Amino acid sequence: MRRAVGVSGICIALSIAVPGAKADAPPDDAVPPLGNPGGLGVGMVIGTTGVGGELSVRPFSNVVLRAGGGWFALDHDFSADSNTYKLKADMISVGATLDWHPFANGFRLSAGGRYHNLDMTGSASASGATIDLNGTTYLLAATGPITASVKSSNTVAPYLGLGYDSTHFSESRWAIALDLGVIYSGMPTTSLTAQNAALIPGLQADLDAEKKKFDDSVGKYGQFWPVASLALKYRF
Repeated sequence: MRRAVGVSGICIALSIAVPGAKADAPPDDAVPPLGNPGGLGVGMVIGTTGVGGELSVRPFSNVVLRAGGGWFALDHDFSADSNTYKLKADMISVGATLDWHPFANGFRLSAGGRYHNLDMTGSASASGATIDLNGTTYLLAATGPITASVKSSNTVAPYLGLGYDSTHFSESRWAIALDLGVIYSGMPTTSLTAQNAALIPGLQADLDAEKKKFDDSVGKYGQFWPVASLALKYRF
């Protein structure tokens, strides 16, 4: 009996000596997730959507909002039948993305929309003085330049992807971010014209037939734009 009273007295004394110790410890549900939920992430991006930049914020929990864009120019050849069309491209891709970080770390699943405008123009490349169109041989001096173009049919396009970005989920203010995904912009619109098509009988019909083959070549390439990019980011 005396031993029990003694133990009780020690417990009471400890509770008096450390007043409010239990009250000062925050409940488990008040502890924020790892990383800084605030701050502004700023980054430089390079990848298949060009060279550009992005901004990101983490408004709450495991959700991050991003906005950014890029631009680039490239040369690309399309082949139709026995002809090669050498095109030069300008592309602008700008958009906003919602990132879900399901494990409250850098891994993310992304969805968003982009203004994705691809504009490619060029001409047929011929090794000699003639060109074959739909099985008919024409003198290039007579047809004049044969011009081809490829343009985005839907400049506003959805984006889906995944990646890794610890900008808002790490104590470090520096991060390297990775994106892998795809932009769906639909079948591009194309054109194939000859300067003197109206002056040469049958040339326009052969150009129309050649354009169908040209469309088949473009269709393998232009509906889905692959996204692979790296960003160096800093959180303010």
